[in-house]
Amino acid sequence: MKKKDTLWLKAGAVIGLIIFAGIFVSYFGEKNMVGRTIVLENPVTGLSIEEAVLQFDENYLTYLLYSLDVQKLHNPPFSSNTPKIEIYVGEEVYGAQVFKGRIFLAGGFLDEKDIIIRTSSAEVVKMLRNRNYVADSFNSGGSSVELISGKVTLMAKGYFELYNKFTGKK
Repeated sequence: MKKKDTLWLKAGAVIGLIIFAGIFVSYFGEKNMVGRTIVLENPVTGLSIEEAVLQFDENYLTYLLYSLDVQKLHNPPFSSNTPKIEIYVGEEVYGAQVFKGRIFLAGGFLDEKDIIIRTSSAEVVKMLRNRNYVADSFNSGGSSVELISGKVTLMAKGYFELYNKFTGKK
């Protein structure tokens, strides 16, 4: 082999290694964020149900989503399609998006959402006071979940484990 050919072969190998490393970091780097601990204080601690309902704000939803491990949702492999959940609390609408193990919640509708959750502020407060109530709320009709994306997409993003927590069913 000529010296010039060997140089091109080495350069190609280095470029291929850089591309592979970029793909590896972008995919597995996102998963490493899931293991990080985020400490939040339960916003209903020390409040009666009535007091907590009167003080309801998006911090209640943020705490609930983290306590249900929603931050463990992830993009499908080699995709930038982040998990998106639209949440109706009475007449209010919130959009939650999971990006690299963090939940970003804001008021308003989402485009291309994966699921829609419908509930009330009283149901959220009850869920925050007792985690075992989550499945009761969804099973009794106090809250509901509507699957928008296809089953393959939901499975690739990790929603089925979350669905099991909501309903208590597999």
